[in-house]
Amino acid sequence: MNSIIQCLNNTAILVTYFCNGQYLEHVNRSHSTRGAIAEELAAVVRALWSGQYRFIATRDLRLGYISECASEAGDYSHHSLARYALSRNDNWLLSRRWNCPNCKEKRDAVKKLDISRLPPVLVIHFKRFYVDPKEYMCNAYRKKQTYIDFPLEDLDMRQFSLHSPPNHSYNLYAVSNHYGSMEGGHYTAYCKSSVYGKWYKYDDHVVTEIPSSEVKSSAAYILFYTSCSARQT
Repeated sequence: MNSIIQCLNNTAILVTYFCNGQYLEHVNRSHSTRGAIAEELAAVVRALWSGQYRFIATRDLRLGYISECASEAGDYSHHSLARYALSRNDNWLLSRRWNCPNCKEKRDAVKKLDISRLPPVLVIHFKRFYVDPKEYMCNAYRKKQTYIDFPLEDLDMRQFSLHSPPNHSYNLYAVSNHYGSMEGGHYTAYCKSSVYGKWYKYDDHVVTEIPSSEVKSSAAYILFYTSCSARQT
């Protein structure tokens, strides 16, 4: 959770949203948590940007998050949901056929997604963890260590967009990394400061400056991009 919090804490437009109190206009007080998670996250962001602390503990946020998830998840465990998703995916692959409107014959279907509107902040989640289809009943999780070459600047999203948007270029500002396997691992974050314009490694309470050449690695798990046209103040 610390890794993701650091990535969120370096999302400039989100920091402004929490620090100036704008989030209060959108908190759902009728929810069972009465907006407690939003309040705790806002408190964490404000504390991190106050300059008063070298590091802080996110205990209240963690307990509030776990409490909400535990009350709403019911009996649906991660493993059971994964087995269900895999069984649905196996049924789809690709046995799925459809009637072609042109030739009127049954053809293999191809799933395709297009983005209709690009967001100011783009989050890309790599599918690092998976269950071997031959062993999914045994919860045999595996991790892909594949190195993925992703751009630090000028990520062009036009090829993934339904239309040709004028603002289609993105710059990387944060990476959540995972080291290890499903049996044991560790998360860190690489974030580019919007204040200093430098990259930093966040490893729990230890923060060190790193060169941009170290940002790309096979441990990259979640990428955070911001639109070049988005206001980052």
